Amino acid sequence: MTATRNVILSFLAVAAAATLAGCSLLLPSSQHSPAPSSSAPSSSAPSQATAAQPTIGQCWNGTIKDAGDWADWSGSSATACGRSHTLYTYGVGHVTGLQPTDWAVSASNPALRDDVAAAASKTCDAPYAKLLPTLPDASHSLLRVFFFVPSRAEWKQGARWVRCDLALLDFGTSTAHERFAPLPASISTLTDAVVSDPLTYAMCLDTDHSTAKGPFADSSDVITDCRNHPEWLYAQSGLFTQAANAPYPTSKELSARVSAVCSAQLMPTEVWSAYYPTPATWKSGDRAIECWAGFKDWTPGGGNGTNA
Repeated sequence: MTATRNVILSFLAVAAAATLAGCSLLLPSSQHSPAPSSSAPSSSAPSQATAAQPTIGQCWNGTIKDAGDWADWSGSSATACGRSHTLYTYGVGHVTGLQPTDWAVSASNPALRDDVAAAASKTCDAPYAKLLPTLPDASHSLLRVFFFVPSRAEWKQGARWVRCDLALLDFGTSTAHERFAPLPASISTLTDAVVSDPLTYAMCLDTDHSTAKGPFADSSDVITDCRNHPEWLYAQSGLFTQAANAPYPTSKELSARVSAVCSAQLMPTEVWSAYYPTPATWKSGDRAIECWAGFKDWTPGGGNGTNA
């Protein structure tokens, strides 16, 4: 999912709004779930990837495009987890109460209906919490979660399963053209590493420009290893406290609240960049503030490493 939000940049420890601009954050609308610690082979997988209900522990190969359609799986059949793979099925759920015989918006619009997407997403939350209890929010880490539903034909025949998959973004990939890194043969290798070395899976960015433009400023932004002197590190989040029916805040109110959230733990060597709701997303209930810490002494050209 691409969420369009406003941005405030600040270069002072006592933060003040410097600029306002539009920015597209590449955040997943994905979900979450548990998984066994063993790698489950799938040599018996059907020739059609959607021909049978998936099972927890299956492994798959797919790209960002394959995974990001938010509908039925369009990639290849499952593969043995001992082989190279980029997606792992950590949960399988079912949705109920969705009566229409087609999950698409309409015959001419094959996009997944909002109610189906919301219900499918929800089924993946509990299994994710069991799989990665120490990583409550995948949207600010290198880990990504996705869901898939049966094909339209299977849906019309009554299939209502939901497949919940985990993937890992690779270091050195552009935020405009993300790619997956291979997953380990056993998912427990990854989940154990998340607990023992969480910084390895945090989201950091390097650019070919200065911190004056902020993270996610353009296609030059590259995902990098947080342990390797990154330019930008996801720092923390907060919320506007206004009620659901409250009017959009004034510029002064926006600046005050965002500054309070993002400058609270700012170090003297850091600047911050904050993303917050637009008037349109505010109406839909968005109250989130996302804070990124930048480093004043950073210069372009740092290494990007690899997590493959």
